[in-house]
Amino acid sequence: MSPALYTTVQVAKMTKIPRATLQFWVKTRKIAAPRVELVKGKAVRLWSKAQIEKARELKGTLKPGPKKKA
Repeated sequence: MSPALYTTVQVAKMTKIPRATLQFWVKTRKIAAPRVELVKGKAVRLWSKAQIEKARELKGTLKPGPKKKA
């Protein structure tokens, strides 16, 4: 994996946006879906720095994704 690409979990930690919220924004097309690649047999979305900046810009302007059920 290139150092310029980050997984959704990494992006969530970097931006302090919950992973579920990032996934919700992708699902509802509020943000463009990052490309999907297989890493160790697992499909993961790989985010570029430009996509991370877009997520930071959206933070606070969009409603959060669904809450976890207890």
